[in-house]
Amino acid sequence: YCRDMFKNEFHPSVNNGLKKLDLSMLSFPNVENTDNMFGQLERLTELKVPKMGQNHRFSNARLMFNDLKSIKTIDVTGIDFSRVGNFERMFCNCENLEEIKGVIDMRAIGNSAFGWTDNFNDWIRDPAPPNVAAMFFNCPKLKKVTIRTNIFLNDAIFRNTGGLNSTCELEIRRSYIS
Repeated sequence: YCRDMFKNEFHPSVNNGLKKLDLSMLSFPNVENTDNMFGQLERLTELKVPKMGQNHRFSNARLMFNDLKSIKTIDVTGIDFSRVGNFERMFCNCENLEEIKGVIDMRAIGNSAFGWTDNFNDWIRDPAPPNVAAMFFNCPKLKKVTIRTNIFLNDAIFRNTGGLNSTCELEIRRSYIS
């Protein structure tokens, strides 16, 4: 559980905040929630994230990188998002973010309207797409995003609901179940 782990709420009398954070030598395979994990680190210019989610318990990435106003690149290659159902405002207000390295896996097969299920038949009866509300809101410099998804999500959803800017190249890699 990494909620608010490095979150910084800016206040004039408090430290100006981290500029570099290297967690690449760590691993959080059983992480379940990264809600606001790096939120509001406005002066952060370099971030190396730990490996996360390899044991498939990770379900919430809401606000994970929100308000990282100075960062230009975020590398998500070591993070397994394949069972995350909530990406709401994940990169919101990353005003200088130009690049997200790696693929954001949004297949979330098993994400249902009633929560995660390992029962494929339950998922077929009541599937739910991941929540991408304002995921990329106010990321005007973002140049390219690569998403792995199923049939639920398309370009219009990321642009309208997710707030992805119109100049950003969106690569969607489809994954189908047979």
